[in-house]
Amino acid sequence: MSPAQPSAQITAAASKPPIVVQRPFSVRGFTSIVLVLGMLMMLSSGLALYLAPRGRVANVTAWTALSLSRQQWAAVHINASILFGAAASAHVVMNGSRLIGYIKKRAALRVNMKRELACAVAVTGVVLAGTVLGLAPINIPADFKYELRDAWELRIEHTSGPSIRRSETPRVDLSYPD
Repeated sequence: MSPAQPSAQITAAASKPPIVVQRPFSVRGFTSIVLVLGMLMMLSSGLALYLAPRGRVANVTAWTALSLSRQQWAAVHINASILFGAAASAHVVMNGSRLIGYIKKRAALRVNMKRELACAVAVTGVVLAGTVLGLAPINIPADFKYELRDAWELRIEHTSGPSIRRSETPRVDLSYPD
C-alpha cells in the first residue's frame, strides 16, 4: 500500500453524505408543542384585547397592534382557545394511563394532597366569586381595563368631538311583525 491510498479512503469517506435516521412522527411531542404554542397565542391575543379600546373606538381610530385589528385579535384568541382545548383534550386522552398510574402510585405511597386540592379549589373559587361580584382587589385588573378603554374614548372626544356613549346608542327593534 502506498501512503496515498489511506488519504484517498479518508477523502472518500468524508465526501459521503451523513446517514439520516428517520424516526416516526411523535404525536405526543406534536401535541405538547401545540399546547405551548396555543397557550402563547392565547396569552398574546388576550393581552392585546385587554389593552385594546372598545370596538367602536377601535373601528373609528383604525386601531391595530402588530398590524392586527381588534377583530383579528379576537378571532386569533377564539381560534387559539379552540386549538388549545383540542390539544389539551388529546393530551389527556393520550396520557390518561400515565395520569391514572401517577395517581395510583401516590395513593399507594399514602401521599395525600387533600390540603393542596382544598387550597387550589378555594383560591379558584375566591377568584371566580370575586370576579363575578366585583370585589376588591380581584376586580382591579378588570377595572383597569375599563379605565384604559375610557381613556381611548376621551382621546377620541378631544380629537374628533363628542362620541356616542353606550347608553346613548339608539335601540333597534329586531322583533318580527305579527
